[in-house]
Amino acid sequence: SELGNLSNVEFLSISRNFLNGSIPSELGRLDRLVSVSLGDTQLSGSLPSELGNLSNLEFLYLGMNFLNGSIPSELGRLGHLRELNLKSNRLSGSLPPEL
Repeated sequence: SELGNLSNVEFLSISRNFLNGSIPSELGRLDRLVSVSLGDTQLSGSLPSELGNLSNLEFLYLGMNFLNGSIPSELGRLGHLRELNLKSNRLSGSLPPEL
């Protein structure tokens, strides 16, 4: 995915669209990201563990999608994370203790 080439992007907001498919794992290469908002779309599939590489991330909004599976423990590496919104998805399992 060419999304991984956007190395200077700090804010990514694509909410309230009709996107479908899964969250590309290449998103985890954008280490300057501070805020990711992909909520209220139609994204499906699991949360990529590569999101745990976003060391500057403060806000992660993925609510109101069709995401499934468990929450990856790698999200516990997001030391600057202040807000995590995963509401209204199809996630299962328990919260990882790393969070």
